[in-house]
Amino acid sequence: KISVTTGSDTISSRMTSGWVYPFVLLCLALTIRIVYVYQLKGSYFFAPFKGGFDDYIFDSWAMEILKGNWLGDSVIYIYRMPLYVYFLSFVYYLFGHSYLAVYILQSIIGALTCLIVYRIGSIYFSPAAGFIAGLLTAFYGPFLYYTGMLVGETLGIFLTCLSFLFLLLFQKKSKYASLFIAGILMGLSMLARGNMLIVLPFIIFWLILILRKEKMIKLVVSIVITLIGVLIAITPIMIRNYVIEKDVVPITALGGLNIYIGNAYGSDGKYHIVPKIGNSAENMVRDSIRVAEEEVGRKLKPSEVSNFWLRETIKSIKEHGVGYLFPLLFKKLVFFWNSYELPDIWDYYFIRNYIPVLNLPFINFSILSALASIGVYFSWPRRKDLSLLFTIVFGYMISLIAVFIISRYRAQVVPFLSVPAGFAIVSFFNLKRIGFKKVVYAFAIGLLVFIFCNLPVAKVSFETSYNSLGVLMKREGRFEDAIALYNKAIEIAPAYPSPYYNLGILYRDIGRPEEAVKYFRRALEVSPDFYQAKERLAELG
Repeated sequence: KISVTTGSDTISSRMTSGWVYPFVLLCLALTIRIVYVYQLKGSYFFAPFKGGFDDYIFDSWAMEILKGNWLGDSVIYIYRMPLYVYFLSFVYYLFGHSYLAVYILQSIIGALTCLIVYRIGSIYFSPAAGFIAGLLTAFYGPFLYYTGMLVGETLGIFLTCLSFLFLLLFQKKSKYASLFIAGILMGLSMLARGNMLIVLPFIIFWLILILRKEKMIKLVVSIVITLIGVLIAITPIMIRNYVIEKDVVPITALGGLNIYIGNAYGSDGKYHIVPKIGNSAENMVRDSIRVAEEEVGRKLKPSEVSNFWLRETIKSIKEHGVGYLFPLLFKKLVFFWNSYELPDIWDYYFIRNYIPVLNLPFINFSILSALASIGVYFSWPRRKDLSLLFTIVFGYMISLIAVFIISRYRAQVVPFLSVPAGFAIVSFFNLKRIGFKKVVYAFAIGLLVFIFCNLPVAKVSFETSYNSLGVLMKREGRFEDAIALYNKAIEIAPAYPSPYYNLGILYRDIGRPEEAVKYFRRALEVSPDFYQAKERLAELG
């Protein structure tokens, strides 16, 4: 029988702290999220950004489902994560096209995630350590930020944590039912965040590790049960993809392009605009298909488009040699662990200027990582019992380093860092028992990790945020405000093409074609492959 222990005592699977810890944790986690949603409601950022980014695509797709179009746009939706869209459409079905209903429900899901983290910490260490781990998860600033966005992070993190809990219960009690449920939840989490598919082999390896001394039949059955659970979750989407395109696509067909973005020569380790491909999520998909089909000279299936970009990555490596990959991979490692939250749809630091609650002194990634490293050091004698924790963090890190890093994607590891971090904080109240020498070593390790997590990296200077806010102002008819915001983005980053392009669109729409032509040309000066700017310029003659 496999069990997880604290010291020499086996931790019971029941909640030994009664109802106080989980009740207080749930109230705190839910309250801070509701406050955030309330403040968000009165801001520019409440509705999805209608610029073709993930939140807008998910919102539009969910509304299409409500109209009866369950399969969606075959050009776009086979390239996106599907689970969150069906979740979104279900919420809209119950409450109407209400962003507030979505954000409140995501607040509840986020708070429940904190309870799952509490449970995991209680099993590994103690109810007190679990409570602190839950608080660290509850008060991680970006988690609040994702609560008020139409993206799948809140749901995906919940599913990943729940899957982890059932894997942990299997480690403790060896019940196949726990493993089966964990497999289903893992498959669902893959449908919310595709790179979880890369984590699956690490989970299989973990099963081999913990069952290596058991009979071979038990190991085989355990692996098969896990894979059956995963397949049950993802098979409906595989069928949907085959119905749309007559193509076998397990989850999404965007893998090849993501690998190209993150690993082709000239990549910087984070998301960046690829030549000939637009910046928005919608344009990225359509343009990646167009470029691939132009190069091959025929219409391609989604898997063929993905394979094209994978071949382009290999071609780039062959042309420039593998030497550039080593510093690139290290840069991605730095980005993954860095305190700086790499922006995506909106910049977290930019949003803080408009939402007061985000300016509270929340835990950040570097402090969390430093505390987690101390917790790992204190619990190192029991590292075999903690092997699943190490496996999920390491596997998820590899899954992102394989592509590129943005903070929204790495958020999945935060709950699993919170667990040893909670143990570290609880341990600080018992320093005499730990011993002076071990405490010194622990603080040294924590300091080194903190320094590594704060290595200087290139930071975005809000140019994308000012540009996006300009789009919102233009949509509301506040043209002068939009022009000022676009010019602010240009002032910060003169080589950033999007504000030039958007100024061209604005001047075209208000009947000043000469100014529009000027700015479309400026966009092409800084980005000669800006396909949309070429099209708009051609339309104006």
